[in-house]
Parts: sequence; structure tokens; C-alpha cells
Amino acid sequence: MLHHRGGVTMIIKPDYSRADVSPEMAEIMCLFYNRTIPLSRAARMAGKSFCEMAIFLHTHGIPIFGTEQPDDPEIMEEVREYREQNGIDMPPYLR
Repeated sequence: MLHHRGGVTMIIKPDYSRADVSPEMAEIMCLFYNRTIPLSRAARMAGKSFCEMAIFLHTHGIPIFGTEQPDDPEIMEEVREYREQNGIDMPPYLR
């Protein structure tokens, strides 16, 4: 959520305290939401794969913005394998 105050735009930490996530995961979600950490680091901190974290954030309503395209060949291979194994269509930023 963006708030404008005195000509300054602040990104306010969303309230995930009532979400179905642990406090640790809520903190990781907020760090990513506030663009403090990239998606790949959020995934490592959460113990998830890049794909799992992207889908997790997507399903919890956190926009990915498409700023971190998985240009690492290993991550792209992970995306392909995940799609094949799970038979799902990935969000647009992972296609």
C-alpha cells in the first residue's frame, strides 16, 4: 500500500498478522513486498524453490511486478521442470 505524506511516498508494511502464514513467513513477505529483498533471496529464506515462492506470493496477493525475470539458466530449468511435473501454467512473469 502506498501512502503519500508531505511529498514523500512511503511503502507501508502490509498486515499479514491474520494471514495463514507463520510470523517468519509474514516478515519475508513484507521484505519482498517493500522491495528490500529479491524473489530469489525470499525463496532461499523461506526454504522454497524460486517457483514455489513466486506462486506462494502470487496466491497471497503480493504482486511480483515482473522486475526479477529468472535469467539464471538453473532457475529457468527449475521453472520448466516445475511446469512439467505439476501440469500447471505459471504466472506470466515465469513464462
